Amino acid sequence: FFPINIISPYCNTWKIEALVGTKSEIKYWRKFDGTGKWFSIVLYDSSGEIRATAFEQQVDEFYDQLQVGKIYEISKARVVSANKKYWSVIKNEYELYFGRETIINEVLDKDPSNFMTFNFVKISDLFEYEKDEIIDVIGLVTNVSDIQEIVIKSTQRNANKRNITIIDQSKYQVTLTLWGSNAEKFDNSLLKHVIACKNVRVGDFQGRNLTLLNDSQAIRDPKIKETKSLLDWYNVHGSYSKFTPLNASRFTMQYDDDIKTLEQIKYEKLGQDDNVDSFLIMATITYIKKGTISYTACPTCYKKVIEKDNEWQCGKCSQSYQEPEHRYLLSCVLGDFTDNTMLTFFNDTADSIMGINVKELIRLKDEDEDSYHSCFEEASCKPYFIKCRAKTNTYITENTYEERSSVRYNAMSIAPVDYVIRAKKLYQIISNM
Repeated sequence: FFPINIISPYCNTWKIEALVGTKSEIKYWRKFDGTGKWFSIVLYDSSGEIRATAFEQQVDEFYDQLQVGKIYEISKARVVSANKKYWSVIKNEYELYFGRETIINEVLDKDPSNFMTFNFVKISDLFEYEKDEIIDVIGLVTNVSDIQEIVIKSTQRNANKRNITIIDQSKYQVTLTLWGSNAEKFDNSLLKHVIACKNVRVGDFQGRNLTLLNDSQAIRDPKIKETKSLLDWYNVHGSYSKFTPLNASRFTMQYDDDIKTLEQIKYEKLGQDDNVDSFLIMATITYIKKGTISYTACPTCYKKVIEKDNEWQCGKCSQSYQEPEHRYLLSCVLGDFTDNTMLTFFNDTADSIMGINVKELIRLKDEDEDSYHSCFEEASCKPYFIKCRAKTNTYITENTYEERSSVRYNAMSIAPVDYVIRAKKLYQIISNM
């Protein structure tokens, strides 16, 4: 058999043995001179990957025959240059077109796990990759969100979306977004299972996140050594570990020169006089209020929703939902060597502090009060770098109806203090004096 990575238009006679990793739906096109249909698959062997596309009669011939996760012998397909007009995650400059002479036969006696190679990236290393880079990742699933139906702005079509949280031995966690059929396929049964993903896209929204694309591959509990290693580690250490979300650029924050003290932000009147000021602090969380820890939010825009007639209504989206999404809203007291202040943490930054998603924390509040209180104790008395925003809020007092104003401080992003990196930076500053 030919390795996939050496197939080119200059190979006259070849045959490959490959795993079908993904298969698209049958798609239809319409032009001035007629209509047509097509579908595509992504094929893998130990050497690489390649896209294959079938048109018209070959759609009828091969669509039902080719099944994801099965292995096939394929020959007599046309090799063409990959269409650079369309962005693709597939790492191959060529692709295959199935024709009338194409021969495809299923192989029954081979292990699919030998047909795909991975180059896994640790979750903690994702900050080293730029936005839109394509990587492989493996992790254990600790949270699966409810499926959401949203409207894609560019096409105005509905699409299913689901977020899952994965962890690895680096003790970091990241959100992986699934779309379409993958959002439907990977449900709550994925919890505490391993998922290996090939060709996922790195995003930079509030730090780092991952997206499973149409041509990406996601495998539950693959039969590879990394799966066993991850499960063994989690069973011994992982279930008791705290994981840091990748929702703040820890490298940028560690090296920022202009760290304000809490005394400075008040002395410099940041956020006053109708100004909106952003700044960086290094402070310790000394107390977290346990009263109100969340708000009921719209699953689409995250704005607050109100309950009316047994439904939750969003004024911004003009939509109603059977159930709202709960999102963090934490009020915390922070201190440094100069002063104390109150800071508000919203969902992503609060998740970094608590190390547990808000839905699980609410469940603990109802079912296990001791564990609920211990979550707050564990989250307190820890130092962080925090990007903050200060803004003056004006309000009317309830009893006297007087107009008053106060500065409100919100956390925009957060990262744990890396004392080695911070010490090197301080040494550099002192050396330049």
